[in-house]
Amino acid sequence: MAQYNTKENYLKAALSDYYGLGFRLKEPDDHVTELYHLDKCIARYNPMKLTFVELHKGCQAYLDSIAIRNN
Repeated sequence: MAQYNTKENYLKAALSDYYGLGFRLKEPDDHVTELYHLDKCIARYNPMKLTFVELHKGCQAYLDSIAIRNN
């Protein structure tokens, strides 16, 4: 079983494979969780309602949007 000894490790684990694609999470306060791709904030979530599924959908939607722009 994985152990998350820091908040940063937990946030990385929440992103799963998306972390390796340049996504990261920041929690500037207790009321918001921000999703970043590289240095760009792409979404803000209420941390009390955020699920891994919703987070992964946000990552994938962003990847899909930049793929469309690049075609």
